[in-house]
Amino acid sequence: MIQFLLSESAVSFTQLVIEYIVYAAIIVIGILLLFALRRCGRLPKHAELAKKLTDFESELRAFQSSDKHLSGYRYFRNISKLIKRADKLLFYSAQMADRERDSDLGSASLLVENARDLLQPLRYDRDAEQNSFAVSDAADKVHAAAETVNDILKRDAQLKEKRAKNKKQS
Repeated sequence: MIQFLLSESAVSFTQLVIEYIVYAAIIVIGILLLFALRRCGRLPKHAELAKKLTDFESELRAFQSSDKHLSGYRYFRNISKLIKRADKLLFYSAQMADRERDSDLGSASLLVENARDLLQPLRYDRDAEQNSFAVSDAADKVHAAAETVNDILKRDAQLKEKRAKNKKQS
């Protein structure tokens, strides 16, 4: 009888330990997923947004020079990628402008939206001369948006210096 009680408690103890290990693993995986979702859903910082805008501008300039040599499918695919990237940048800049209530970021967002609107009709129309002007105008608007964000970065740096100076005086 004593051996039966000991063997049953040993089995239930190991089963209990295994269950707790499984529960702990589930909790750890859940926490890691929450951190990953939080990181993916965060908005970029001003410097990151400026870099993304300048990269997008360089892609537009590269597309402008190479669009004459692309086949119909490649052209459609590349212009679709550019439009999707413009949509993503528009989302980021609009969300940042709303969160920070910054009219300068709002104007950068409008410039990106104008660039996207210039790219939209090019998806199905392949008139080379008209496309060259539209892509050039879109790249200019994205450049202006990047300059606006760079001005915001300069403004932020000046405000940071001013705050540091005020702290020293206090």
